[in-house]
Amino acid sequence: MGSNYIAGARHQQDQVTICIRRTGTPFKTVLSGDRAAIAKLTTDDLLKILGATLTGMSVDEFEAETKNWLETARDPRWKRPYTDLTYVPMNEVLTFMRSKGYKT
Repeated sequence: MGSNYIAGARHQQDQVTICIRRTGTPFKTVLSGDRAAIAKLTTDDLLKILGATLTGMSVDEFEAETKNWLETARDPRWKRPYTDLTYVPMNEVLTFMRSKGYKT
């Protein structure tokens, strides 16, 4: 990882820490790891989190973060990448559509 990536990650972490201190919930809920509580967050709560953590991030930085997460994140129950845990019939439909020239 480059120094820009590390600096960006620190900047994001600082932003989240500041938001938690200022507002508490919903940030504490997410950081608690309590999936049942996280599932109960409202759309407004989720938008607050997105706004706080993505502010100041360029499109390229967001794309790099997303790609890294998709490549490294694992489901805690199945210990597999999230991209492996998809609905097979939907994957088949998407593959068929791509073969007919659709972009998915």
